[in-house]
Parts: sequence; C-alpha cells; structure tokens
Amino acid sequence: MTTRVLARRAVTYTVANLGSSAIPFLLLPVLTRVLSPADFGLVAVFSTTVTVLGALTGLSVHGAVNVRYHDASIDIARYLGTVLCILAASTTAMLLLALLLGGTVSHWAGIPRAWLFVAILVSAAQFVVQLRLVTWQAQGMAVRFGTLQVLQMGVNLALSIILVVPSTWSWNLGWQGRAAGIAGATVLAGLVSLWLMQRHREVAWRPRPEYVRDALRFGIPLLPHVIGSVAVANSDRIVVAGLAGLHEAGIYSASMQVGLVVGVLADALVKSFSPWVYASLAVSDIAVRERIVRASYYFFLGMLVLAMFTAIAAPWLLQLVGAAFRGSGGVLAFIALGGAFSGMYLMVVSYVFFARRNEWLSLISLSVGAFNFGVTWMLVQDRGAIGAAQAYALSQFLMFVCTWYLASHCCPMPWRQGLRSILFRRVGG
Repeated sequence: MTTRVLARRAVTYTVANLGSSAIPFLLLPVLTRVLSPADFGLVAVFSTTVTVLGALTGLSVHGAVNVRYHDASIDIARYLGTVLCILAASTTAMLLLALLLGGTVSHWAGIPRAWLFVAILVSAAQFVVQLRLVTWQAQGMAVRFGTLQVLQMGVNLALSIILVVPSTWSWNLGWQGRAAGIAGATVLAGLVSLWLMQRHREVAWRPRPEYVRDALRFGIPLLPHVIGSVAVANSDRIVVAGLAGLHEAGIYSASMQVGLVVGVLADALVKSFSPWVYASLAVSDIAVRERIVRASYYFFLGMLVLAMFTAIAAPWLLQLVGAAFRGSGGVLAFIALGGAFSGMYLMVVSYVFFARRNEWLSLISLSVGAFNFGVTWMLVQDRGAIGAAQAYALSQFLMFVCTWYLASHCCPMPWRQGLRSILFRRVGG
C-alpha cells in the first residue's frame, strides 16, 4: 500500500469518525439544555448497558472476520454466514436470560426492564453494523465505511430531536426519547447492513462447523478482554451514578462526551492503519516491520500532543454544554489524556490480534478492569467526578503499557531499532 493511499484512507476514516461523532457532539448542547442532569444520567446508563451487552451478543466473533478476510483458505461468504448464525444464537440466549433475570439486572442497571430487552436488540444490531464495517475496512472501502457511520448518526440525531426537543411537532419524551433515537438508528443501520451484504452476495447462509470453532476460538478468549475493556471505559459512570447519584453522573457523562474527541481521532487513524499493518506483518520483512514501529511511535506522540491541546482548550470546550452540566477543566483534561492512552492501546493491540494470543489479552483486560473499578470507587468518594476522570486516565495508561508489553513478546517487533532510527534522524537532521 502506497503512502498516498494510506493517507487518503486515513483522511477518509478521520472525516467519517469526526462526522459521526460530531453529530452527538452537536446534539450535546441541545440535550443538556432540555434534559435534566438526572435524565442525562439515565441516557448514559442505557448507553453503557448497550455497550456491556455488546460484549456478549455475538461473542465478539466479528473480529475474526477482520483477521481471516484475506485468508485464501477461507470461504469468506460462508464464514460471514457462520458468524451471523452465532450472533442469532447468542442473542436468543441473552433474551432468554433477560426473561429470567431481567428484574435483577434492571434494578442493578437502573433502567426499566423493558429497556433491557431493547438494549439487547440494539447491541445485536450494532454487531451487524460492525460486521459490515469490518468487511468494508478489509476491502479498503473507506468511503462506504464512513457513509454508513455518518448516516447512522444522522438518523440518531433526527430521531432524538423529534422525540426529545419540546416543540409543536415533538413528542417530548425526555430521556426515553433519546434512548429511542439511539435504538431506532442502530436497528435501522443493522437492517441496512444485513441487506447490503445479502444484496451483494457476501453472505452464504450455510455455516460450517470448522468455521464455528475458528470464530469461537477467536471470540471466546476475547470475551474477558472485551468485558474488561468495557469495565475500564464505562465503570466510572456506573460508580459515579451509584455513589454520587444520577445528577452527578449526567454532569460527568457530558464532560466525558466532550473529552472523548481524542479517542475518536485515534480510532479513525487506527482504522486506516490496520489493513496495512496486518498485510505488512504477514510479509515478515524486518525493514517493513521497522516502518510499522516508526509509524507507531509517531502515532503515540501525536496522541499525547492532541490530549495536551484538548486540556488547554477545556474552558472553551465546556461552554458547549448547558450551565447545569459544566464540570471542571481538570475532569476534561484527564479524560482527554485517557483518550490518548486508549488510542495508543488500539495501535499496539493489533499485534496481539495478529498473533492470535487473545487469552493473555483477556487476562490484562480483566485485571485492569478490576483495578479501574476499585480505584474509581476510592477516588470518587474522595474527589468526586475528577477522581473518576483520574482513574480513567490511569487505567487506560495501564491497559496500553501492559498490552504493549504483551505485544512485544507474542509478536516481536524492532521497537528499539525503530526508536533509534527516529532519534538518529532527528539528531542527524
């Protein structure tokens, strides 16, 4: 892949990610003026529930498609059909569990029981969307990738305004209107994604037992990792809601949404890099691997610089939200720093996925997730919202460092040589 192609894809993914994230970002000043902090906290809890359930519906097997897509020995159409059958079976199991344990889970999550079933269906629909995006990413179709993302968020925006914002043509449903906007947009995007894959004959509905085993071998060991990552990324809002109430959770979530712009940019850049990284790693050429390492170091530096500028701009960024939601600049600064470390983690975890050593990744994620929950609990009691932000940044840093250490062992890369070449060029230049 040429540098020009890589740069073009990076720009496309970045614009798409910014576009899809800019829509809820633009919606934020509206919602924080028509919803109370408690209602905003309920929206955050619903979104967190969808994210948590997303780790279980589908069993994370969509990631196997990204790794296996260019494997000549795989019938990718039947592989995709197999993955979708796994999604159907796991979603059915989740719905049955919700029937049995829904009352307890609903009480624990803090949302009505009916919305728990909605969250399960939304997480399944999002899996289908991710599968469509993964295949387009593997095919290098960045424009289609971005278009689907932006359209999904556009529908999300339109539905949320219609269902939430008071007017003569609005339903004025409060937090449930915002949750319905998220659900409606995701389910619609899932149906469109499934239709597109079927229309282009990319799916063969004839699952093969060996593909089931292969996909589950990838996804099942990854489940603890995904659950741990979800804990790192979302337990802060649950703890803040539990210790400080939905009002404080709403304020914290608003600050979090502003600060995560760093993670959005990181995710876009990693999406553009990953096809090149996987293809280059398969070559096993030391010169190529050194180029990957140098690109990783530059990426790390860029993330830290971006977090620094976000922290400096915190007082101006917080003017976007309603007066009742404005948190301290310190909260936003630590969230931006955590977003930078999260992006750096996304870069190094690609090496672990390539080496298919997900079981060790799961151990790291669960350990860091448990650490994050404990530290968040202590710091929130002592420092409030800024304590949750500090715990988030620290946990993301640990996730990055531990995953980088794992990657250096299961997928050896010339990290020292790459750093020397950068420093030598700088000194020599």
